Amino acid sequence: AAATCRLVTSGQGVIRFTINDGGVGYGTAPVVTIAGPPASGIAHTAVGIASIGRDGNSNVLKSIYVENAGRGYSSDIPYIIPQ
Repeated sequence: AAATCRLVTSGQGVIRFTINDGGVGYGTAPVVTIAGPPASGIAHTAVGIASIGRDGNSNVLKSIYVENAGRGYSSDIPYIIPQ
């Protein structure tokens, strides 16, 4: 199952990824690319770097580091991290 998280935004950029469910079955850590915000002339896509770890017998998503906060995001957004 895919992991889910919530994007926490401030000043139009992503400041934190809060993991709701770590999912299961990740073979490698995914790069998290968030769909671009609505076009506004200042929009830039946010990118995160995920880390995975063992939980029982499966690899799960443990954390996501904000590599690029992006720009143009105005509210917290739920997000599914594909495997």
